[in-house]
Amino acid sequence: MSCENTVISVWRRPAALALEKTGKAFEMQERLGFRLTAFTAEAWRGLLHLGIGDPEQAEKYLQLALAKQDPKISSIVETNLGLGVLRLEQGREKEAKAHFETCLNAFKAAEFSTSPLLHAETLLHLTRIYAKRGPLEEARRMYEWAKRIGETLKSDAGLAMAFQAEANLLLAGGDQKGAEEAYLTSLDLWEKAGWPYYRAKALFAYSEALEQMNSEESRKRLEQAAAIFKKLGARRDLERTQFKLR
Repeated sequence: MSCENTVISVWRRPAALALEKTGKAFEMQERLGFRLTAFTAEAWRGLLHLGIGDPEQAEKYLQLALAKQDPKISSIVETNLGLGVLRLEQGREKEAKAHFETCLNAFKAAEFSTSPLLHAETLLHLTRIYAKRGPLEEARRMYEWAKRIGETLKSDAGLAMAFQAEANLLLAGGDQKGAEEAYLTSLDLWEKAGWPYYRAKALFAYSEALEQMNSEESRKRLEQAAAIFKKLGARRDLERTQFKLR
């Protein structure tokens, strides 16, 4: 099992256990002499710390990853995707956009290279940002690109990201009904994929889209997200969701 697959799989466990299991996986691979760059370990540790709501540790590890970054596509994408998500959490959207665009420039000529699901996730974030800030044509291009990756991979997770990206695009175009249908399809695919953290994030986003149209359904989706975040130990996401519920 590759290091990346190990880390992706532990997202299905509570976050504290995920960190423990990932640390053991890194140590074992290094002890046995498998090729595992220091960059990869630091970037994924940063992402996991971000997931459990520890932005200070996430910053620490992601900056270490950035300092050790090499020219490989995987190195550039993992580090900049992590930093982009962290900047979004900090409300620094302009910096986040720059990191996501760095990812895009790295994989645009080889979208199915090492980590195409990370490419799809990058495109999801860019679709959301372009749909919100413009240009809308770029948002559509990002969505269509994510959709192509998901369809080619025949991946439930990849398709879930594509439908979530489509929901953002449809909302920007004023198609509330279409956006709701896209969100519901995305949620079903996240459940099928077995990625609860990403499903909870999608539930949170869906609840925000519903706020003005259906407050009762919006609250229901927030409660579902909160239950997942609590089970996974995602403290920062849980606190944000509980704040909205109050």
